[in-house]
Amino acid sequence: MASETFHERLSTVYDRWLEKGAGFAGCNSLAIITGKIDQDEDIGYLKSYALFTWLLGSELQGTLLFLTKKSAKILCTEEDEQSISKLVRKRADSATHKLDVVVTPYKAGAIKEALTGVDGPVGVLTKEKHHGDNIDELSEALKAAEVNQENISEGLSLVMNVKDERELSLIKTAADLTCNVFKHFLLPEVEDILDRDKKISHTRLSERVENCILEPRRVKMGSLEARLCDPCYPPIIQSGGKYDLRPSAQSDDKPLTAGCLICSLGARYRNYCSNAIRTYLIDASAEQEQIYEALVEGQEAAIGALKQGQKLNTVFKTVAAKLNSKKEGLSSHLPKNIGFAIGIEYRDAAFVLNAKNERLLEPGMVFNVAVGLQNLKDSKKGDYALMVADTVVVPKEGESPVVYTQSCKKAFKSISYKLQDEEQEDEEEDEDDLLIREAELQTGSRRSRHAKSASEIAGTTEEIEKRKKHQEELARRMLEEGKARLGDAKSTDPSKKAGKEKTLDEYIAYESPEAYPASLKPRQIYVDMQNESILLPINGVPVPFHISAVKNVGKIEEGDNSYIRINFHFPASGNINNRNKADAPKFPDPEKDFIKEMTFRSANSDNINESVRRIRELRRRFVSQLQEESKPEVQVQQENLILDRSATRKPYLNDVAIRPSVQSGKGNKGILEAHTNGFRFRTAKGVHIDVIYANVKHAFFQEAKSEVIVLLHFNLIHPIMIRNKKTVGRSIRPLNSKHLTLLAMSRS
Repeated sequence: MASETFHERLSTVYDRWLEKGAGFAGCNSLAIITGKIDQDEDIGYLKSYALFTWLLGSELQGTLLFLTKKSAKILCTEEDEQSISKLVRKRADSATHKLDVVVTPYKAGAIKEALTGVDGPVGVLTKEKHHGDNIDELSEALKAAEVNQENISEGLSLVMNVKDERELSLIKTAADLTCNVFKHFLLPEVEDILDRDKKISHTRLSERVENCILEPRRVKMGSLEARLCDPCYPPIIQSGGKYDLRPSAQSDDKPLTAGCLICSLGARYRNYCSNAIRTYLIDASAEQEQIYEALVEGQEAAIGALKQGQKLNTVFKTVAAKLNSKKEGLSSHLPKNIGFAIGIEYRDAAFVLNAKNERLLEPGMVFNVAVGLQNLKDSKKGDYALMVADTVVVPKEGESPVVYTQSCKKAFKSISYKLQDEEQEDEEEDEDDLLIREAELQTGSRRSRHAKSASEIAGTTEEIEKRKKHQEELARRMLEEGKARLGDAKSTDPSKKAGKEKTLDEYIAYESPEAYPASLKPRQIYVDMQNESILLPINGVPVPFHISAVKNVGKIEEGDNSYIRINFHFPASGNINNRNKADAPKFPDPEKDFIKEMTFRSANSDNINESVRRIRELRRRFVSQLQEESKPEVQVQQENLILDRSATRKPYLNDVAIRPSVQSGKGNKGILEAHTNGFRFRTAKGVHIDVIYANVKHAFFQEAKSEVIVLLHFNLIHPIMIRNKKTVGRSIRPLNSKHLTLLAMSRS
């Protein structure tokens, strides 16, 4: 905090107090005080601390700011005296009130002396509760002076709610962090959880989101100092039919479920808050889509109503009218308020957007505009709720409001997903409609189904029959190939096998205990990457296991403890598929006793995480090595790609990603082009990969109807080299599924 800023803001307090007077109840002096905060005490957001942060740059404890009409006194702790004295020393030329600010360290009797001859009424924050010696002394001094005490909370809200350019910049940065957490962590995480049907509780996901806010580099905001970033509140994740739209809501321990998800999070940067709330709908019904669209229009109406001189209750009434125009009685599902002023305080109780608040809007105020609909009921989906919130700046007259969280998308197409099959109504179409529909998908036609003639339909039927026969032939060939592979696996003829199978006793971890690593510690899991072994503490004794004996490893967290479970190969564990895998060992004597699994507990989750990571990495290396040895396939040289240089525009798919990746990060994005005899994938940095049509054994297309990701997969006849690795399968994942769908229709 600069000295000039302090004096300018102190002058702003005097301007509001002495010249405008609103919110200060005619007080002749003001006394704002903070007490002592205990180590485990959660004070939340208090206006006294917010004022000191805004005025002095820090949440000062044990400090009194006493203002009269002609002077200002600060009684603080001895630790803060020097820094505050430097801050108030230099006056700002732009300050409208030239005041002498006296800074004094607090000691017994200092407050009583400062308030000598005080003339009431005195403005205080009557609803705040503090404790400490200075609090008791102020209370006694005011009581002895026999002066009236008036609440000045509204006046201080008016002072701090109008933000200057520096404050708006900090709120914008906080909003950017909020949006990045949504875009680069929360949304992909929710998609992955639902797509893979993972089990994770609301509280656990909330904790992971909170950690992302505390580590901005994880969401592509590494330029921010992590120590300056905090969550405004623990992120709120809600699903499963029970929803609480109040700002005080909390995530519960129930698992995240598909349906309706409401995600609320707010990042705080340099003490300035932001907030955004988004609702995600999975397999939404037509009614839910209609209600959500009405909700978004209602919130947009609220944002548009944030104008200079407008009453706060007008904003609420505008939203209610908009909702009722979309569906009669819809406004009855609104909560008691649709937002509040935001800044250093997350929620300013004096500036709440409800039906009764008649305070006026001023340019530079920032609001969390949060429009929700609660207690909704859908005939197919049951109970649900909807909510959308953004951080918005009130503009100057003639300008439009600025939405700082605009980059966090809220349109229905951006927040809705389909995970289930299409509705039964599609199955009720008659046979002719089904034929026409398939024909449209095959030919890419955009004409109406009713515009097709009988001859076209008959031709379409022939095409469908032809494709059906072709698919039957492909199925027969794949079945023969599968039988051949199984026959080779069962065969005892060594010439039919890729290599000699090793038995489990042929893998030796160590010749003797003397060969154990020197860095081995007692009662700890040790992963020896060099000798392809893990040493497990059994009754305090390190016992080595070669990685070939390990089937898989997992981690479980329960309470304050973490558990690592290591599963081993044993004769009864594998079916025919497992026994033929490269990493499944052969047992010399299946009749002996084998260890199935081992579990270890630790209070240090970091050690468990590191052990799991290293064991998985060692297994990956070992399996990869075995697969290379068992499949000594020689790379076949592909024919050269013949580029299509005709005048007509060649088919292409823009903005796609490829797996395996050719480069890291954004370097893996590129364009897929169709040429005369093959595809070419090329990146912006000039890297290209060619796939010849003749080398494609199978091509799979997965449309984004029932999945989050659209997929185009090529299974190659002969492997090709990518980043010095052989690749038999190729997946191209579009980042924009719309373009892929159009391309697939035009090429079919």
